[in-house]
Amino acid sequence: MTALVPYQPKVPKKNGAATIVQFAVEGVAADVRVERVDRRTRSSWYAVRLASTESDVTGRLIGVMTGGEIVDLGGLSVAPGSIGSARLTVTTPKKTAYREMFLEIRADNVLLRVDAPIPPVPRGPGALKLGALVAAVGATVATGGGLVGQAIPRAPLLGAPATAIAGTRVRVPYETRGYGTLAYTATTDAGAVLASGPLADRAGEIAFSLPAGAAAHRVEVALAMHGPLGSAARSASFAVTAPPPPAPVARILSLATRRDATPGGETVLASYLVVGDAGTVTLTDPAGKVVASSPFTHRGTTRIAVPPALRTFPLVARLSVSRGGTLASASVAVPPNAIPVVPAALAAETAAAEADVPESVSALDSAADPHGGIIAIAGRAIAGRPLDLRVMPNPSPMHAELQDENGESLAEVVIAPNAVRAVLPLPAATAPTKYVLVLHYDRGNGEETVVRTVLARPAR
Repeated sequence: MTALVPYQPKVPKKNGAATIVQFAVEGVAADVRVERVDRRTRSSWYAVRLASTESDVTGRLIGVMTGGEIVDLGGLSVAPGSIGSARLTVTTPKKTAYREMFLEIRADNVLLRVDAPIPPVPRGPGALKLGALVAAVGATVATGGGLVGQAIPRAPLLGAPATAIAGTRVRVPYETRGYGTLAYTATTDAGAVLASGPLADRAGEIAFSLPAGAAAHRVEVALAMHGPLGSAARSASFAVTAPPPPAPVARILSLATRRDATPGGETVLASYLVVGDAGTVTLTDPAGKVVASSPFTHRGTTRIAVPPALRTFPLVARLSVSRGGTLASASVAVPPNAIPVVPAALAAETAAAEADVPESVSALDSAADPHGGIIAIAGRAIAGRPLDLRVMPNPSPMHAELQDENGESLAEVVIAPNAVRAVLPLPAATAPTKYVLVLHYDRGNGEETVVRTVLARPAR
């Protein structure tokens, strides 16, 4: 709360009008002026103007009577980037007068009072007698009256926001004047009490959580001070809105490939189920170099021609999709259909060496590739035995699933955060069987999926 901003009235007009100096701070500007005064009816016409550039602003014209009573004389609210005005009529009672007048301004980052012109004191015998009485006893009770005036409870100040989101924690700044105990209550327009209790400090924040059920309701925060010299209270309300819908996230639900021989060459048919707006399907050679690419289609299939020089080489198909600023990617190995001619001696030597070598991992699925998957198979996949998986540590849980070639789930496991090993059971089989290993994990601004084919050999 800032101090009162004093004003310098200009030369009064014939009708008694006076003008306050315009005030501006933190993107908020205010102007209060008395346009006309009628002393016969003790009425004053105030013109209030507010302007805001960044947030909702509320202005209330407050008058303080000579007896300490606080009167709310009206006000207005202004939306961001606009100017509002209001004309308020203030009538001075016959037996008393206003000793103080100010405009209370509230915004997201502003809570202050701007001094305003005081309506004229009613003239007449009553006013003259009151002035003589005050002059006679003023010197005697100046000190004591000042202390008593500071202890009289006055209406607190509340800085409630214009709106708040359900499911969040709201903070309402407050400031009190006078002496007494403080208590607050926060209720919805449906009558539900969200929070209540005493307050120890004369100024601070009232903080409480908004439940999800408070969406589309208004919440009123009431603050009261009770003391030996009286009581004072004030309330403020704000609207509660529902949380915004979650941002769209790109996802790859499944990815499978088939390598087909076509007249004059080969093609790779990629079939996928994704949630995305745009994407690309690429083929990479064993060195990780992109050799062909094509935009993904919403019908769920894309066919890419295989370069003739790579017909006998294993390839990797990679699918990348985007949606709402998020990315997701998945890759799957594409073995060759054509089998190269290998000398018998070299074939026997290679077969013996393969017995103890872990199953090969494509470049996109290796830990060395920053854009690929993070899973590999330790050892070989043997039907009827556990499939030993080696994964890179991830700060969030990962989900691994074993599927058959038709997409039916056979087994799944949740990998704990920062774990490096996992196990999935392999069904028993008497012939080599192909399975699909799917890994889902969070990566940066979206979820990524790694899809790999696993060839399980029967136990010897």
